[in-house]
Amino acid sequence: MEDNKIIIEALKQKKLELLTQVAQLDKHIKELQGKDNNSSSPVINSMASIRNLPNNQTVTNPLLFKLPKTNQVKAEVLGLFDFFNRPVRMSELQEKFMEGKTLSDFHIRETVRSLNKSGVVKLMKINESNRNSYWVKTDWIDKATKRLKDEYKWEGFDSVFSPDELKFV
Repeated sequence: MEDNKIIIEALKQKKLELLTQVAQLDKHIKELQGKDNNSSSPVINSMASIRNLPNNQTVTNPLLFKLPKTNQVKAEVLGLFDFFNRPVRMSELQEKFMEGKTLSDFHIRETVRSLNKSGVVKLMKINESNRNSYWVKTDWIDKATKRLKDEYKWEGFDSVFSPDELKFV
């Protein structure tokens, strides 16, 4: 059983890496479609170097990987929720988001708030407190009971939090 947990964690990590790579590739495709095919473009020259990379190597060319566009960041943040598969604090999301990135000052707080405004994620407050709060995906909440579904709770969740003290906003 413990081996399955390790395998599942490894697969979730690989899924997150692949989702990040897909988002980056989509960004570069859009950039290339928006530019004329000038071979002196640093983006196009960098794209040629991607084809020659081994499978396990990542590209860190600063000309190629600027700050991601809003929708790509949103997709990556949603991928993080799938990675954790449980209620998660903003600090955990931020830490995982920044793993392997060279930009140290990019904060995803506003991205998560935007996802909250659009109804994709909810803030799970405990006793109406902002300090003791977690973020969850909206589809993790049972619509009938307005409670977190059991498959998204960590072990001992119900013994720590009573359903009456949880509020989703």
